[in-house]
Order: sequence, then C-alpha cells, then structure tokens
Amino acid sequence: MDSQLQTMLAGQVFLLFSGTSFFIVGLAGLAVAAIRRNTGGGVRAFVFLGIWSTMYGVQRLTECSTLVTILPRWLQSCVPYVETSITYLIIVAAALSFRELMVGKLRQLITTLALCGLFIALLAVGWFVVTGEKYTH
Repeated sequence: MDSQLQTMLAGQVFLLFSGTSFFIVGLAGLAVAAIRRNTGGGVRAFVFLGIWSTMYGVQRLTECSTLVTILPRWLQSCVPYVETSITYLIIVAAALSFRELMVGKLRQLITTLALCGLFIALLAVGWFVVTGEKYTH
C-alpha cells in the first residue's frame, strides 16, 4: 500500500510541477507581449505562445486529482468544463502560434485550419454542455 501511495503522489507531483511550469512560462510570454506592445513586431507571436503555454499548464493542473480535491466546491464543478474547453481549443492556440511564423499560402492554410479547429471546438464544448459527454463515439 505504501508503494502504491508513493507512486500515485510521484505522478501528482510531476503534474503539479509541469503544469505550474507551463503556466508560469505562458504568463511570462503574455507579460513580454504586454511590455513589447508599443515597440511593434512579434507581439502576436508572444501572445499566442503565451496563451498556448498557459492553456497547456492549466490542462496539466486539472489532471492532478490532488489539486482538484483541495479546490473550493464551486471551482471543482468548473473543472470538467475547463478541461473540455482546453482540450478542444488548445489546437487553435497552437495553430495561431505557428501562423505568426509563416508567410504566404502556408499562413492562409494555417488560418483556415485554426478556424476549422475553432468551429469544431465550439461544437464539441456545446455538445459537452448539453449532454455532459466529453467525447462522442
């Protein structure tokens, strides 16, 4: 029993560490974007990269059952909605991050992919809100 508990806690610590790390890096990216907003170039890349990293960090933190159990009850009820939203929207943030690095036709293609991802995310999150099913079969 002791080794099972130790294994479970080791996994939880890794989720806490990695989630917090990505969250902090994402906030730092957003801070850099806020500082650079008046200087011009590359701000959107920092914004989308910051959003992407922050979303991934929050996703990792919501997977940590130890953290979720110590949250207030009203916040615990939001966790499934946050998980589902991030699951489907993280690809949009990633696509928009890569879009800022591309030019020409490839940029247009990634924009189209991001819009398709956004449409799918809206449908999927709406489906979850209505039915409570995270994934359809």
